[in-house]
Amino acid sequence: AVERLGRVTRSVVPALHPADETVTLLANLIYEGDEVVIAAGGAGGRGNVTLRSGRLQSSRLAEDGLPGEQTTLALTLKTVADVGLVGFPNAGKSSLLAAISRATPQVAEYPFTTLHPQLGSVTAPASPWAEFSVADIPGLVEGAFENRGLGHSFLSHIERTSLLCYVLDLACAERHPAVQLALLQEELDRYLPGLAARPCIIAANKADASAAAASRLAELRSEVAHRRARGELAGLVTPAGPATSHVL
Repeated sequence: AVERLGRVTRSVVPALHPADETVTLLANLIYEGDEVVIAAGGAGGRGNVTLRSGRLQSSRLAEDGLPGEQTTLALTLKTVADVGLVGFPNAGKSSLLAAISRATPQVAEYPFTTLHPQLGSVTAPASPWAEFSVADIPGLVEGAFENRGLGHSFLSHIERTSLLCYVLDLACAERHPAVQLALLQEELDRYLPGLAARPCIIAANKADASAAAASRLAELRSEVAHRRARGELAGLVTPAGPATSHVL
């Protein structure tokens, strides 16, 4: 709420789900220069310039203006990036972002080091004049579509990305990387139907952590090939060059 003297009252509200029936979308400002009028100002009253006459050059009369419209809004800021890194906590998304871009996210051996989306600018080696942005989305937890673990706050930033990069943890003994991929896609689709069908790539991380991790990488590549043969993973982007697998 903005008062007449310019004082602003701010309050923090939970993230809004795009499918929430109680929420009415008034505007979606995407491009630079986009504008929308949500509450119109009141008509101004007449003053000295309008009311003065030839005999009364300095009028002391004035008319009050009409009050403007008042409303309460929930504003949602969504990070705009070309690529979104999606994965469970401690999968290595921040390490990947730091390795491929000039960003300096916090990196540690414990989960939930990233509490807010981090953006990095990546320059393609073959095209140094071309850049694209990558967003490190904080780690998701199962049930994120139900807003568990601030799920809506994180998932909302994925909506703007053109390409998803699933970062899978090969060193995780509790959850096979193929299961991680299926769960992540389920979370995205249950949050916003069709989101998991967006163009994507798969990055398997920590392959050098142990012999078991290297074995899981081979199993993951086999599972991805089988799912693609069954018509699943339609959005999976085919790698350029001599690559023989869709898993990087």
